[in-house]
Formats: sequence, C-alpha cells, structure tokens
Amino acid sequence: HCGTGMTDFLQLPSLRTLSVADRAMRTGIEAESTQSLQQCPGCQGARLYRHGAQPQTYRDAPSHGKPVRIQILRRRYRCLDC
Repeated sequence: HCGTGMTDFLQLPSLRTLSVADRAMRTGIEAESTQSLQQCPGCQGARLYRHGAQPQTYRDAPSHGKPVRIQILRRRYRCLDC
C-alpha cells in the first residue's frame, strides 16, 4: 500500500499513486488524476461541478516479468450551462 513516505510509483505529473499491490501473478497500481477541469469542453463555460469519479483500467508493459494493470480514478464533471 502506498504510504505517506513512499515516492510516487508512476512519476507522472498529472497522477497521484494511491496504492501498489505486488502480487504473485501481476502488479496492480491505483492512481487518481490531480488535474481538474477548468472549463466545459462543449460550451467553454466555467460553471462546472464534480459529478463523481469513474475508474478506468490500463494495461502497462510488464515489470519484472509480471503484467501490470493501472487503474486510474478519473473525475467526472457536469456543466451548469449545457
């Protein structure tokens, strides 16, 4: 599990590692986005609010001979103007 003293496993500026599970058959990484949406992609309005989050899983290159799965918790937004 990723603790306070652990360095960021993914080392990507837009993601924060939440946990790393190194199992016998695969490695699982959970992360969340650190970026927030500033304007609506549809109308360019700024009246957005968070509308939950949805996990999305990616397969990464193997590490130490084991498959790697990265699950990113993506924030969802709604626009008050659309």
